[in-house]
Amino acid sequence: SKIKDDIFKLKTQITALGTVNLAAIAEYEEVCEKYEFMSAQEEDLNKAKDELMTVIYEMTTKMQELFRENFKILNENFNETFKDLFKGGNAELILGEGDELTANIEINVQPPGKKLQNINLMSGGEKVLSAIALLFAILKMKPTPFCILDEIEAALDDAN
Repeated sequence: SKIKDDIFKLKTQITALGTVNLAAIAEYEEVCEKYEFMSAQEEDLNKAKDELMTVIYEMTTKMQELFRENFKILNENFNETFKDLFKGGNAELILGEGDELTANIEINVQPPGKKLQNINLMSGGEKVLSAIALLFAILKMKPTPFCILDEIEAALDDAN
């Protein structure tokens, strides 16, 4: 009788489970294949991402190095050209805070007999000559076959 009760309980439990999905094994294998494929794709993407991050780091480092070198040369050229145009004085480019590749560049100049000041505080003629000095400093670094400047002297007075 105990065995019959156990059999009855087991049959009841089997009936409660409902119908068995015979395609479950095939579905499971299909899902496993998709999972393995997606896992491999994720691994490939992570590897590619790591490689790209390495390339970006190397390029950024190289750009910063080249920028520092060229900025130094430009600063020296600017000071020389400024002295030639103004017959003395000093000029410098100052890099702002933060990432040097995106930082602001401040232009400080000191015409002969005047104090060092930001270019924004200068007269129109002094600004023009300072801008010309900067342009010529750039052209000295990277010469071009020709350069057309239309009315570059417009802000200069007759004395300059």
